[in-house]
Amino acid sequence: IRSLNSSNEHTMQDMMLWDFDRYMPDDILTKVDRATMSVGIEGREPMLDHRIIEFMARVPFELKYKNKTSKYILRKVLERYVPSKMFSRPKMGFGIPMLEWFSGDLSYLFDEFLRKDRIQHNLLSEYCMANELKKLKNGKQRNINKLWFILAFQMWYFKYIK
Repeated sequence: IRSLNSSNEHTMQDMMLWDFDRYMPDDILTKVDRATMSVGIEGREPMLDHRIIEFMARVPFELKYKNKTSKYILRKVLERYVPSKMFSRPKMGFGIPMLEWFSGDLSYLFDEFLRKDRIQHNLLSEYCMANELKKLKNGKQRNINKLWFILAFQMWYFKYIK
């Protein structure tokens, strides 16, 4: 694999190379491996088969990224076999359904750790915590991350400080 080139002509190709060489093995594939192995599943990444990688290394850049379309050649092949709506939509990350969990099955955690008698410090505003919890219980909470951070802190504080 060649070293990164600083010319504008190859910037996108250099980014692809960096992703392949660094980001995928040091981040994405590590996370996938940990997530799958933690539940006893052996993950497979068929698009990373060495034959595909070697072939794509020889394909001209213009067939990888064309008209602001990434994976151009793959999309052209897929058009023959798969409806375009299956692969032309925007990327979507995998989101954790925290709002559903904390509004339902895990709501008891808030009741347990955000009770007045459990807040034994002056680090967080009791009013703000109660207000966020009230929004959750009334179905008006849209930023569950605030409550998640508060809950995680409270659980940590109760376990390690108290």
